[in-house]
Amino acid sequence: MDESPKKAALRDDRVWLAAIVVLAVAMRVAFMTMPRVVRWDEAAHVMIARSLLAGRGFSEAVGERDVQNGPMVAYLALPGVALGWPVPWTAAGIAYVCMGGLLSLPVYGKGRCLYNRRIALLAAALVAFYPSLVAGPLYWGTMTEPPYHLFIFSGLYGTCRLIEAMSERASARHIAGWSSGLGAAIGLACLTRPEAVAYLVVMLFCLVLAGAVRPFTSPDRVASRLARLRSGLGAPALASIIAVSVFLAVNLPYTIYIHRITGQWAISGKQGLAVDIAHSIVFGDAVEQDLVAARLDSSGREMMWFSLEQYDKSVVSAALQNPQQFLNQVRRNARETVKALFSQDLFIPWVLALIALGLFGRPWPRARLARELLLILMLVPLVVLWAFFVISRLLVVALPVGLLWAAVGLEQLAAWAQGTAALLGASGPEAANRLEQVGRATTGVLIAFVLAAFVGMGLSRARYELIRQPFWRVEEADWLAGHLTASSPLMARDSEVALYADLPLVGFPNAQWPQVLAYGRARGARYLVVEEKMIRDLRPQLSGLLNTSAPPAGLKFLAALPGLNATRTLVYAFEAGS
Repeated sequence: MDESPKKAALRDDRVWLAAIVVLAVAMRVAFMTMPRVVRWDEAAHVMIARSLLAGRGFSEAVGERDVQNGPMVAYLALPGVALGWPVPWTAAGIAYVCMGGLLSLPVYGKGRCLYNRRIALLAAALVAFYPSLVAGPLYWGTMTEPPYHLFIFSGLYGTCRLIEAMSERASARHIAGWSSGLGAAIGLACLTRPEAVAYLVVMLFCLVLAGAVRPFTSPDRVASRLARLRSGLGAPALASIIAVSVFLAVNLPYTIYIHRITGQWAISGKQGLAVDIAHSIVFGDAVEQDLVAARLDSSGREMMWFSLEQYDKSVVSAALQNPQQFLNQVRRNARETVKALFSQDLFIPWVLALIALGLFGRPWPRARLARELLLILMLVPLVVLWAFFVISRLLVVALPVGLLWAAVGLEQLAAWAQGTAALLGASGPEAANRLEQVGRATTGVLIAFVLAAFVGMGLSRARYELIRQPFWRVEEADWLAGHLTASSPLMARDSEVALYADLPLVGFPNAQWPQVLAYGRARGARYLVVEEKMIRDLRPQLSGLLNTSAPPAGLKFLAALPGLNATRTLVYAFEAGS
């Protein structure tokens, strides 16, 4: 029996999609071979994974319970830690290589729902190769972006399929299945980054809107319309209840953990401290940022990063306390959003031209307006960031949305090339066929050129970031691993030093030296690493640490290692307390 055209097209799509995913994974493996330093939040995730496997709990630093970092990347790093992968691969091996490569799947699915198979495949390819999605996560210092995007767009695809199922009056089982998938996807996204809650709201709103709008497509009388409205809202209500229930169930273990630590029922531990840090980031005050996170609380015994006192403040209380400062922060973040979105880091200018062509190259009938609404609403949660701070990596979730529109533009450009070739060959069938083949070849070359340009830009980004990596900290860690007692707690401001040296980390508070000494002794710190530049720029009250010939009380000088720009990194040992 001959294969139906629909089945043949589906089989071809699967082959092309599999090839795109394999290429996406292979390219990320290639980028992973370039030198880099694991730091900031990514280093914290790996330290937490080590702590979990060692039976010390969900902890980055000795004697503390972490509530600032979502658990997803730490969980994804567990296999790498258990198998002894190199540090740069520990979290990135799964979070970046695998999940980054798989992002093309939900983007393809969304493209099929909204447009057609050709646009869907183009969008999947653009997402697989786009430089900010390939090179960016390696240098943003969190490794949350690839899994976060995969989960968010899986939820978006589930929303699209739910709307289709409701329009086709599918069975309750069918609706329940897609609703559970939607809730699970956004639940996993929330375990990666808490702002995913905003996307759940957007998706549920679209479900309710789809159920409310559909009944008004016929000119029935008012009473009939109200009856159809009630029936139309039944499926969205069922889907919403199931999605929210699954979302809460996925987050329940971490929510219970947060409650045990903080005494509050919340899906994230990022609350009051994020408000204070946001102000310092928005206005570029590195001194304030360090002080906000690393100062001691009112007890004098705990850093604010770990202290429960941070939960005494919220966004609402901060806005009410100083409305003018909050409004200034929002306005500045709005400007930064425009600047970040339309810089070379995110939306490349000629990609913006493709997006404009895809959006406005053809008129919008009512059916297309309904299709595009969900994509447009996916950009709304970015406004939530204005209450905190805006940096480019937090806006990357807009890229797959834009690349779907860019795929529409690229498809229109390809259709123009093919149509032009066909018209030029109108004088004869054979000539027309040849020129149409030329048009198709031109389309292939155009797409190949776009993808090759993406790869080149990704490599340029990697070369640019290469010279900015703090490789001296890896060298310091190598020295520490070879000269210090194994498994001895190390006090350091930057967790990557302890990570690469494979030593337990003790936080380094921003305080006077007697308080720092007491803090380290209370947590069993054996060694202290001090960067000269950090002391001069951020903590001048600790300048006595730079005097190696007469160090502060309680320390013994061990070594001076090369640091950044001809500065030193000093290594001390804590002397036994009296």
